[in-house]
Amino acid sequence: RALCPSTIMDEGPGASLAEHRADPVAATHVGSCPLEDISLEDQQAEYEAPAKLSRKLSEEDCGESWSIDGSNGHYHHSGSLCLVMWAEISYMISIVIIIPTAAEYAASLGNPSSIYFGLVVGITSITTPLVSRLWNSVIRSTSLNAVLLMNASICLACSLMYVLANYFGGDVLLLISRVVLGVGSVQSASLKYLGCAVSTKRVKFAHFLTTAARSYAFALGAFLAFLLSVLASYAGWNQHTVPGWFTAFLWLTYIPLHKMFFVEPDVQAAIVGPESRIRLHEEMKPDRSREPFQGLVPCFAAIFAIAVVKGSFEIMTIEMTQNLWQFQVMMSSLYLGVIMFIVALTTLMAYRLERRLGERRI
Repeated sequence: RALCPSTIMDEGPGASLAEHRADPVAATHVGSCPLEDISLEDQQAEYEAPAKLSRKLSEEDCGESWSIDGSNGHYHHSGSLCLVMWAEISYMISIVIIIPTAAEYAASLGNPSSIYFGLVVGITSITTPLVSRLWNSVIRSTSLNAVLLMNASICLACSLMYVLANYFGGDVLLLISRVVLGVGSVQSASLKYLGCAVSTKRVKFAHFLTTAARSYAFALGAFLAFLLSVLASYAGWNQHTVPGWFTAFLWLTYIPLHKMFFVEPDVQAAIVGPESRIRLHEEMKPDRSREPFQGLVPCFAAIFAIAVVKGSFEIMTIEMTQNLWQFQVMMSSLYLGVIMFIVALTTLMAYRLERRLGERRI
């Protein structure tokens, strides 16, 4: 004789049938459920059903059973990681590929000022950190999948705006396209993805790979500008708008592949077991939600200094090669690409030095 399933569900899957048999009062009547004569196999099935149901619901809530400690693989989904890195590379190419031709393009639109050329090149990098907090809020309210698609769509629109500036809108539309490109930066979504889709053992290496990809994408963008300039000169195309058409093609290729193959990372990845969700009491929460601000000041200063130096170097290099050395667009692009490729090699050295010396000394 056994208890009805509702009693077992009330007491939870951990309750023992032997404990109920030991209590004659409970065995004669439990709630309003009459006793039934069932076999031992049925008793076991009734006992295991709630546990199986609870485990099934938990697994459905948590998505894929993947642990961030690396015990079940270091990457949540390798294909999605490749797509995220592709988005990073495409974004860096979108920033860099216009640099060799931006000065002549702006002059053809009626604004030959060097200051305006500097704004066209550098305004994207200035806008990106200003909107990072906004994108983090959007990610929390939607999903990484949706945000990456929004970023890619914005970058596609910016590439088309860059081309359309040659036909209407002029230098105003050209500058707007570069500002909006900074708004559509994929960097916030990329960092968020690495934080929840790569194991703690490999996350630093994944950040290194992403940084190296950005550095080499910077050099690749300059080389692509050289190749497109050569192609445009032979085909009779407009050298000023070819970079915009090329980046539009990159994003048009990325968007459908993202829709088909991207897998949303497991937001519960840090929890090893789906049934081990721990909720802290208000008094148990830490006093500080982040590190002291003074510890972050050197990081912010380094980021700002790198952005200023990099942008200034790009502008001065193009101005020097085209105005002082009288290089054509294709030669100035090749020169900038070679220099940035050499600079990108320092990323590989930095990773090795960081492992030997530590982050503080680096």
